[in-house]
Amino acid sequence: MADIPPNDALLHPVRMRIVVALAGRRLTAGQLRAELADVPQATLYQHLGRLTRAGTLRVVEERPARGAVERVYALDESSPTLRSVNPATVTTEELRRYYISFIAALLADGSRYLRGAVADPAHDGFGFRLLPLYLTDEELGTMSVALKAALAPFLTPAPGRRRLLLSTVLIPQTGAPEDPERASPPTPATPDTGQA
Repeated sequence: MADIPPNDALLHPVRMRIVVALAGRRLTAGQLRAELADVPQATLYQHLGRLTRAGTLRVVEERPARGAVERVYALDESSPTLRSVNPATVTTEELRRYYISFIAALLADGSRYLRGAVADPAHDGFGFRLLPLYLTDEELGTMSVALKAALAPFLTPAPGRRRLLLSTVLIPQTGAPEDPERASPPTPATPDTGQA
């Protein structure tokens, strides 16, 4: 029996980060601790347990390690939890809470990277950018399809490839002028670091 409602499983920044870390991978708790080094061990185990009980994660292997049993975790792709962050299937308030958890997780991962002793943003491709777009509903659909197609070849691990996280947020600007000729020139809200 889940100790948290399935729709609430991702409503915590640490649980969101665990899910992101496991996307496309199988990791032990020890490997997750190495990736989320700023999360205390007891806290990590607590959230692993909650995600497992909620059905978001599953234990795909158990193996002996130093007199104990080491569990290997993976995402349960069939879990409704992982599909529940679809704007069409949740309330606006639920989506707002998911968004806050997402931003908090993104902030934690980015800050941890930049605090690292070996961080080399120029070499590693770290960057962020805020761009105003002007699209019709039809163009928005076309852009979404094109982006998915462009990213598809890079979603699979392969020798020589390193893992990066690409986060996207699309926010409609309510009350903004529809005619770009009447709109004031946008003021960048974040520095343009040269990365897309």
